Amino acid sequence: MVKLCKDSGAGLVICQWGFDDEANHLLMHEDLPAVRWVGGVEIELLAMATGARIVPRFSELTSEKLGFAGSVKEVRRLEFIYLLDLRKMSFTVDMFEGRWRGDPS
Repeated sequence: MVKLCKDSGAGLVICQWGFDDEANHLLMHEDLPAVRWVGGVEIELLAMATGARIVPRFSELTSEKLGFAGSVKEVRRLEFIYLLDLRKMSFTVDMFEGRWRGDPS
């Protein structure tokens, strides 16, 4: 799983159903941050904003299905993840406890 993600060129992995702590550790060991247990609606919004395709299995992951964000910033104390400079939309998306907001950029 980690090799498939790394080989695709992904810089961030986002998963709806989650994966175990060992997989999360292995992803971080490969400098590949991951977000797990993200809601389906949020993943769809993220896919639209970044130009990504949602894949149901790691084996279907290819570089052509990856989205783009100019930068990803994490604020741990607030459990926020900011995705900036998105490919398809002109706003910043932030996640807080599974809710998404758009801020004009």
